[in-house]
Amino acid sequence: MPQPLRRRLARLAVVAATAAAVSFAVQPAPAAAVQFDWNGYFVTYDECELYRIDASYRGEVSSNCEYRTLPNSEYNGWYFRAWLPG
Repeated sequence: MPQPLRRRLARLAVVAATAAAVSFAVQPAPAAAVQFDWNGYFVTYDECELYRIDASYRGEVSSNCEYRTLPNSEYNGWYFRAWLPG
């Protein structure tokens, strides 16, 4: 193998090893945890979904509507999770 080609390959190997080491060492900081809370108590899924879509234009909404059965059965109904400001 000619000498210049060997040098180029050696440099390329050093650059690749350095890039790999940097990519493992430099990790982005985790995003701050966004707090979500349940919004709702809608009687029908459609009512919940309409309100969820409207709320998504004003802020972050994390999920679709879900039917929740609460322990005291007083507020069983459709809910979705939305971002808590503050």
